[in-house]
Amino acid sequence: VIRDTMPCIVQVEEVLRRNTDSLLAYLEKELTIERGRLLDKLHARKLEQIFIEERLYKRIEEQISYKAVISTIRQALFPFADELIRKVTKEDIERLLEIKIRRISRYDINKQQKEIRSLEKSIAVTEEHLKDMVGFTMDYLEALLKKYGKNYPRKSELKQFDEVNARKAALANINIGYNRKSGFLGSKVKAEHKKNDLALTCSEYDRLLLIFKDGRYKVISVCDKVFVGDNLLYMGVVKRDLVFNVIYRAGGENLTYGKRFKMPKFILNREYRLFKEHKRSVIQMLAVGEKDVRARVSLVPSSRARYNSLEIEMDDFLIKSASAKGKRLSNRVVRRVTNITGKPRKQKPVPATLPGITSGDQQNPLREKENKKTSSDT
Repeated sequence: VIRDTMPCIVQVEEVLRRNTDSLLAYLEKELTIERGRLLDKLHARKLEQIFIEERLYKRIEEQISYKAVISTIRQALFPFADELIRKVTKEDIERLLEIKIRRISRYDINKQQKEIRSLEKSIAVTEEHLKDMVGFTMDYLEALLKKYGKNYPRKSELKQFDEVNARKAALANINIGYNRKSGFLGSKVKAEHKKNDLALTCSEYDRLLLIFKDGRYKVISVCDKVFVGDNLLYMGVVKRDLVFNVIYRAGGENLTYGKRFKMPKFILNREYRLFKEHKRSVIQMLAVGEKDVRARVSLVPSSRARYNSLEIEMDDFLIKSASAKGKRLSNRVVRRVTNITGKPRKQKPVPATLPGITSGDQQNPLREKENKKTSSDT
């Protein structure tokens, strides 16, 4: 807005207060002017009433000069000073002298008194308004709305403001970095290597879930800088609907298990475990997602085994608690686990058939040989 010929920034409340004060001042000036106009009119009517009813005009019949006429009328009005609104001026006397004889002869006393009472009533109402400017201003605005409201319909909508949670309304403008080489995490830490380091964006109200390779996890608040070590595997914002898919090696058994779980309940800064602690226990794969998460499990080669790899559909696992042991993937030792989510699935081999012959009609050569041997023995 412009204030004193200078631009300035103010709040809406201040603008409304200033406009309201201005409206009050303008209306007060108008009422003051109206009261003055009514008082002048009442003064003129009373002068006219006294001049005619008291027959003061007869006193100037023998005066020969204009100055003497003015002086005579002034002296004649002096006894009635208490009935008048203010002192009599020369202009008042000149206005009386302009009254025509015809008007004097047709003067109606009752009509004049009625007009005087009406003026006195209007003056009293105006003075009451001046004593209560706030109430008068409200009535003035309501009268404007009633008179012109239909011509200017409201274009904006009246709505109740919903309460907004500060956490939901907060901007995600804080960059959190994890530097594996230094082991530090926080808003003042920079992720230098895309492959090894981690980074995310969050708000000041968010909570961060940290999952380590050895199965530890904990939830911390957003911080400037904190040491967490070089074993961090996952860093993300806490969300209740997240589903985690984990494949891990149980060090005591040297076997691999898979499980799914939702965001676990937690106490801030308290450390928890996804599986039992062991120096050889480690998370081999971690993925976030409720559907279509897949993994390729490479087994240690064996000459007696028909296959050395498995494709695991994590959708086949039930969602349980974070502390559940999970389902064993194989009785063999797992060499490597690869996340293949989004990659094309391998098609199962289809047995070959001769043209025009269904798989049910095609005979097995070994079965045919056995049938011939049986018939020769009989």
